[in-house]
Amino acid sequence: MSLVAENFYAARDSRTTPCVGQEDYRYARVVLSIDQAEAETLSGQVCFLIAANLLSRWCRHIRFVAPPVGLLPRAAKLLAPGGGDLGGGASRIAQGADPHGDFGVGTPVWTVDHHLHVGRQAALQAYPILGRGWLALGGGAVKQVVARDSAVVLGAVLAACVGTAQVFRAVLGHRRHIGSVRLSLWNLRGAEAAVDGPDISGGELGLVHLIGCGAVGSTIAYLTPLAGLTSSFGLVDEDLVDESNLNRSPLFMALDVGRPKVKITASYLRRHGLIAHAYEEWFDAAVRAGHLFLDRPNVVIPTANDHDVRYSIQDQAPPLQVYGTTGRNWDAFLGRHIPLQEDCLACRFPRARMEGEAPLVCSTVRIPAPARTDGGLADAALPFLSTAAASLAVAELVKATLEGYPVNPNFACLDFRGNLDDFVLDQRSSRAACVCASQHRVWPVLNGRSHFAPLSIGRTSKVA
Repeated sequence: MSLVAENFYAARDSRTTPCVGQEDYRYARVVLSIDQAEAETLSGQVCFLIAANLLSRWCRHIRFVAPPVGLLPRAAKLLAPGGGDLGGGASRIAQGADPHGDFGVGTPVWTVDHHLHVGRQAALQAYPILGRGWLALGGGAVKQVVARDSAVVLGAVLAACVGTAQVFRAVLGHRRHIGSVRLSLWNLRGAEAAVDGPDISGGELGLVHLIGCGAVGSTIAYLTPLAGLTSSFGLVDEDLVDESNLNRSPLFMALDVGRPKVKITASYLRRHGLIAHAYEEWFDAAVRAGHLFLDRPNVVIPTANDHDVRYSIQDQAPPLQVYGTTGRNWDAFLGRHIPLQEDCLACRFPRARMEGEAPLVCSTVRIPAPARTDGGLADAALPFLSTAAASLAVAELVKATLEGYPVNPNFACLDFRGNLDDFVLDQRSSRAACVCASQHRVWPVLNGRSHFAPLSIGRTSKVA
């Protein structure tokens, strides 16, 4: 291995290795395959290409085995620009994420350690995954799916996260493997309670403020056109991409290192027909400059938590907020705040945390750093959590545009260290002493004309 490659992997994996306490994942040899029936569907291609992206964020040796099927226009445009066939598109994505990796198309000459398959015709040793509509399936549950495709492909995105997590756990030698999985992004339930939602893609969000373009924020933007959502974005973030971001952010590629996250994210949205204004600054500076909240948004996506930004956002009496975040125990979370009806950001994330508790941000956990001598903490991150959290948030945004919203409670957790047999759900209520308690009069004045104001004004939340 060249010195350039060694330096790249040392930086990229600096937030994965501390999280798992070992380096075995670096040497795994993985096959990602797809059968003919799935390769001809949009859901199958999305699942295959997202899985290729996520696997290449940590695995250095991958072979992509796919029938000679061309990329469908929507998959090619959004996930694998350049066209060509499905296997070539997957290999292109992997090389972009890791220019030093051993990636190729076709049957490998080396011994396969782990095999992930998209579709129902999996080899005996392979773990099968499949997405249909709002459903993500893995293991024996893939046999339940009918052949039809769906305009909704978010289930395929979550299925790719499930499959990547299964391979990652197997590489680490976890005793308990993920078994049969059936998860619904429509009603946030698992197993037999998981139901598919309406076969409707997209919806109009109007003006959206995306605050933070890190792992989860950039991935929400990455999935927005795929979900068919239309909106005008105002985005803020002052950070630059570095190699450590490449282990979990499917939008960022190796050539993006050193570039502003917010500009990369905005450029992606513009390429796919959305209006996006990028502000390379922190939230407070953007508000002072009139870049945010001068024109009131319909939705706020708060995916940052540095500089006490959550409390600064709540000080603006924001409208509907939807976001994803990740936690210290392999968790992906959904958060939602319907103002005047549910808790707010400051209720959900009070400043005082229990001793040793970690903040939830950018699929990172805070753990003791073995290499440090000052007793400090180091960030660690997992490759699939940000995309899982983003899929929860984007599914919630799609549901917000439909009749009968909200469908599910305002807090959900998916535990990727467990069996993935169901979500943990909770309906969070506001705290009496919180700042939101003093905003009941000003909120309708500021937000009464926003698209989702009827969710807050003149009704009682029906989600118990």
